[in-house]
Amino acid sequence: YSPWTNGKAERPNIEILRLLRTLKLELKLTPRQTLNTTVFAEIQRLINGIPRERLNGLTPDEFFLVNDQLSPLAIIKLEEEESKVVEIEISDEVKKLAKDLSEKLESWTPDVNSKQQYRAEKQKAEQYQRKDIKCEQFTRGDWVLVTIAYKRKSKMIQRLSGPYQIVKSISPKVYSVFNPIR
Repeated sequence: YSPWTNGKAERPNIEILRLLRTLKLELKLTPRQTLNTTVFAEIQRLINGIPRERLNGLTPDEFFLVNDQLSPLAIIKLEEEESKVVEIEISDEVKKLAKDLSEKLESWTPDVNSKQQYRAEKQKAEQYQRKDIKCEQFTRGDWVLVTIAYKRKSKMIQRLSGPYQIVKSISPKVYSVFNPIR
């Protein structure tokens, strides 16, 4: 789990803190007691068991660990004595699994990259369209009230005059109006 990959860490962190509070309540810990490191590992396993759209509906564990049978249904609280590190020699079966993993990653990577590239291009196109929209509020022939830009003398001075008819549009917010007095 890495919240910094998309630049938005606040929302996931809120969810993680909510999960930690719930766990402390369920495990009946006092506010001064801290959660065991095995509980944090279990939380990480739960978070990595959620399918992600950017990984084509696969969980991070399925994608990176090629673990199709992982189902985060319950949290297991381990005692201190049970959490020991044991060294394991790499067997031929593990080497074969590592080779299978690399082959699966090779087959999944272009699919995920194309999906991410499509999203990035779509987002750029949407931003480009938003920048090019000219929001003209009025068209030629509309009647409008005009703000006259004089030096401000008093709060009570009338700021709008008119109605005047629009002759042409100079920019999206600036218009030339017909003034019969001039």
